[in-house]
Amino acid sequence: MLRDYKYDEYLDSPQQLAKRIIDRLQEENEITFPIDPFKLLSMNGIVYQFRDFKELEGIYIAPLNQEDIPIVGINCNRPIPRQRFTAAHELCHHIKDRSNKACPIGGHKDAKEKFADQFASELLMPRGYFEAEAQKYLIDGKVTFDDALKLSLHFGVSFESCVFTLAYRFDDGNGRISRVFLNWLFKIKGLPPVYLKYESKERYYDALQCVDLNNDYEQLKEVFFTEIVKTMMQIYDGRRIFED
Repeated sequence: MLRDYKYDEYLDSPQQLAKRIIDRLQEENEITFPIDPFKLLSMNGIVYQFRDFKELEGIYIAPLNQEDIPIVGINCNRPIPRQRFTAAHELCHHIKDRSNKACPIGGHKDAKEKFADQFASELLMPRGYFEAEAQKYLIDGKVTFDDALKLSLHFGVSFESCVFTLAYRFDDGNGRISRVFLNWLFKIKGLPPVYLKYESKERYYDALQCVDLNNDYEQLKEVFFTEIVKTMMQIYDGRRIFED
């Protein structure tokens, strides 16, 4: 049983911690996709419930003593892929932190929250399995949006997270796809498209690496904000020239 296993030597790396759990599932012939994070909660002796939270993705309540049981609450109003991610996220708090933790929707995330986010992503989309499955759909080094949707269903994750994972783990073919998808999201939010010029690429790649290694989006947000402002200024200048 996973609840009887000690993970102390893997607690410094979300990737290694998630990989060890995947390895344990494989050893016990429990590995199937999509990974069932709710089953993992139960296998670790955790009682989980779906609740009508207003501002929380989920919550972890640590046991008070050896006679007590850990409890996880998950927002019942969120999409299923998000609930699955939250279940994996709270599992990380149980294994690593063992202290009460409320996980809000959005907002600034501390180091524990970032670690748990990265753990959840690695657990639901294990690197080796994800890359092997994505290889089946590669055409000229790229995966189409339709095939990215198939991948997201296979791993039980959101389409958005699947596309960005493809962008981080594969070559520039999917980098271009992710930027098209990014501009589609910007359009939905009423923002202008972002066109990264050559001189901005290095900052962009550094920011992506920061997300991939540390699950830290701050640098990427700064890149997007700067490029959006540039685009808006160019649009304004173009209109002003046209009007003159």
